Amino acid sequence: EWLSRMGWVMNQDGCGFRQTLKRQFEAAHLPFNVAVEALDSELRLSLVARGLGIGVVTPVALKRSALRSRLKVVRIEGFDAAVRAWIVHRPPAGRRTRPIEVFRDALDRELQALIRA
Repeated sequence: EWLSRMGWVMNQDGCGFRQTLKRQFEAAHLPFNVAVEALDSELRLSLVARGLGIGVVTPVALKRSALRSRLKVVRIEGFDAAVRAWIVHRPPAGRRTRPIEVFRDALDRELQALIRA
C-alpha cells in the first residue's frame, strides 16, 4: 500500500512494466501515480537518484548504470515482472525449422544470461 503513495518515474504508456504495475494497483483498488515519464533508462535512474520518485529497472540496466551506488533496490513480495519473448512463425516451418530452432535456443541462452547477471 505504501507504494501507492509514491510517485513513479516510468516509461510512457505502452511500457510492459508500467502496464503490469498499473494493473496490480488497480486490482488492489489503489492509485498509481506517474510523477515523471522518461524514455531513457539512465535518465529515469537519474531522476530516481535525485528523489523525484521510484522506478522499475531491469537488473542489467541497474548493473550497467553509473548511478547504481546512489540507488536502493526495493524487492516487492509477490511482484513478478518477468520478461517474456515469443517466436512466432507460420506453420509448417518446413526448411525454416532448423534456423528457427537455432534462433530460439540462442535467444533463450541470452535471456538466461541476463537473468543470472
